[in-house]
Amino acid sequence: MESEHVCNHGITGKVGGELARTLLAAGQRVRAMNEDVSFKDHWPPLVPRPDDHPSSPHFVPRLRGSAISVVELGKRFFFHMNTSYNVIAGHSVERLAALSDGIFAVAMTLLMLDLGVPAIEGVHSEHDLWRSLLALSPRLLMYMMSFMTLGIFWVLQQTQLNYLARSDRSLSWIHIAFLFVVSITPFSTALLAEFPAYRIALVSYWLNILLLGTALYFSWVRAIRTGLVKDDMPPDVAAAIKRRIVIGQSLYAFGALLCIFNTYWSITFIVLVQLNYAIAPHIRRAIPR
Repeated sequence: MESEHVCNHGITGKVGGELARTLLAAGQRVRAMNEDVSFKDHWPPLVPRPDDHPSSPHFVPRLRGSAISVVELGKRFFFHMNTSYNVIAGHSVERLAALSDGIFAVAMTLLMLDLGVPAIEGVHSEHDLWRSLLALSPRLLMYMMSFMTLGIFWVLQQTQLNYLARSDRSLSWIHIAFLFVVSITPFSTALLAEFPAYRIALVSYWLNILLLGTALYFSWVRAIRTGLVKDDMPPDVAAAIKRRIVIGQSLYAFGALLCIFNTYWSITFIVLVQLNYAIAPHIRRAIPR
């Protein structure tokens, strides 16, 4: 059996020599293609030992006069590439806004798809149709409430994005998590519309709203702490956005607590909160002073 010569840094025998020559050739090609980028700062020139030609089965590349193992060479290469990707990923605010618009549009459309027309078998007169439409009114109220909910959070997210100079990988994933919660809103709405008298359905709907607000709050806090906001943003904008989220979530939580007495009280209060955010500012501006 052919004996193996063990190198000082762990690469042995013919297999190690072949692997070393392959990685050395790959490293030289990469450096040749990237002479003007940071590779040359992290990878000094690799040269063979004078007494160890690349054709030798025991060849080990050396780094400025000291041996370097192929394992270390691989670690440097993959660590550099991984760090570079994390730094450059997810910078586009425009792409994030486009994804948000698409998911909000789909979620808002799905809200209404579950709202079916009365069955023709049960309608034989104008009176029957009117009675069937009245029976749908509670479900229609739930969908209107959720449509306003999504509209309020869309405006809040777009307000944040408008003040971002750029994004980063972590902030993008926070917004993607927010959009995931947006996508499950049709389910929580359908659950509440089907079981409006049950506290579990009401609490599930409130948890959906809580997760939406929490995701936007932490996304805004991180954007400010990491300096991703625009330099010309007015100083009171940051506090105004935080205040809107905290006050809104407090009102929603109070409305959810009302289900202890009656779930319909909770639904009514949540609808009033949403009407206040969606309509009241326009009414106040229209009233002459």
